[in-house]
Amino acid sequence: MKFNSHLINIYIFIESFNNLIEKKILKIKNIRIIYENANMPSENFFRVIKFCKINKIKLYVLDNFRIALKYKLNGLLISSYNKEISKIQSMQLKKKNIEILGKVHNQLEFYQKIRQGCGTIFLSPIFFTKKYSTNRILGVPKFNLISLKWNSSLVALGGINFSNYKKIKMTKSMGIGIKTFVKELD
Repeated sequence: MKFNSHLINIYIFIESFNNLIEKKILKIKNIRIIYENANMPSENFFRVIKFCKINKIKLYVLDNFRIALKYKLNGLLISSYNKEISKIQSMQLKKKNIEILGKVHNQLEFYQKIRQGCGTIFLSPIFFTKKYSTNRILGVPKFNLISLKWNSSLVALGGINFSNYKKIKMTKSMGIGIKTFVKELD
């Protein structure tokens, strides 16, 4: 099945990297990689850095302020439970042209990420996943209502697959975040 991503940014969350993932990633346009492995720096991490530089793909790291600065990555994703990164650290990142992203599940976390200096916010979960029960998913209508109130660039995250990808076009999302969706690509 073909995957068309001309209109939105695709953020792919990866923990490990191999040749199969490389081939699948190169099929997608407007892609950015978020490396979320806690064991950094590692051989796998350096492989991801090299792959992203060769293919001109933006690379972000999850919750590691020092690694983002040290390796001059494109950005940092601050998870919803991370309350340690301060506004001062965010200002240091912005001086080095490192983009700051935030991941939230509710309005309280959203305001916290704004205080931490996040420009783009991942709002989760938009669709059903094994991790979240049916009563916690947002769906397209709630996502759009939230995006009207929150004056921020929002990225849809959670449960996105081929069957519901077309629904994303009905949202006010500037991108999607995917984890397991990459495995479905042929």
